[in-house]
Amino acid sequence: MSRKFVVVTAGCYLRGSLTLIKDNAAASIPAEYVLSDTCTLSGDSNKDKSANEDKDKMTEYKEAQLRLSSQWISKFKIAEALELYKKLVEDNGYTSLAPHLAILNSLAKEIESGLEKVKAGAEAPPTTADAAPTGDQLQGHIHEFFKITNSIIHCDDNVNKAELLTFMGVKNDDSDNSAARKSEMNKRKKDLVEAYSVHLATMSLLIYTPNSLDLADLVSLPILQKDFKELLKFTDASDKSISKTYIKYLRANGCVAMAISQINKSLDGSKSKEIENLLVQLYGELGWTHVESHLKDWMLLKFPPSYTLF
Repeated sequence: MSRKFVVVTAGCYLRGSLTLIKDNAAASIPAEYVLSDTCTLSGDSNKDKSANEDKDKMTEYKEAQLRLSSQWISKFKIAEALELYKKLVEDNGYTSLAPHLAILNSLAKEIESGLEKVKAGAEAPPTTADAAPTGDQLQGHIHEFFKITNSIIHCDDNVNKAELLTFMGVKNDDSDNSAARKSEMNKRKKDLVEAYSVHLATMSLLIYTPNSLDLADLVSLPILQKDFKELLKFTDASDKSISKTYIKYLRANGCVAMAISQINKSLDGSKSKEIENLLVQLYGELGWTHVESHLKDWMLLKFPPSYTLF
């Protein structure tokens, strides 16, 4: 039997498993994984030593001001939040993803609430200032949402993903400012993963929720799958920070049983009422009506509408 060699270049990782049929010698595949040495960054003695100096107070002040302003985005109504976001982007660009993530989360909530009111082309006109958006408003929010996410995850001019991937492939960083660089790259990775996560979660929601919105150019299963593969360059599907996104992704792909398994595996012991309701829906989609009925009855005990006075 010929031997198989898999050569992996520096910065790439090989991970997986091979399932063989028991007592079947023919299914045994000998393989060698040849991993080239991971590259190492060495320090540059001629590098400007000022890179190690503490940031000046004005820079710290501006960063703190940007973070604080970004936090206020979630407190405003969506129209005011968008105005603040555009001003922050005009002043700061993509030096920080804080305002971008804040507005994405606000828009995602707005889209989710809008889908509850607008289904299959039936609009529910708002009766109060805080009511869910109408169909046209929802369409506008969706377009704005994906315009922002695409500017982050699909535009290397704004977010240098190649630089981040290169850093992730480095085994040892012996450069002069390695600690500061590591901190910066880890933060950039965390923000990018969050951007991917909210992007994929919202797209998945739009795919599996019945609606008559015209989103063919923005939302489709091939786009969802392609972007999810991109996310896996920066994290793993088992990462708890993207558990809920992964569940929605599986549901959008029609993998209902896998979505249920993922809920029980990753969210066991921390199931909120929202997650329990999701399980009820998933078991219903799977056709397990007996489990669906059991969970509905159990939820009346676990989350009673009111508690007995004492």
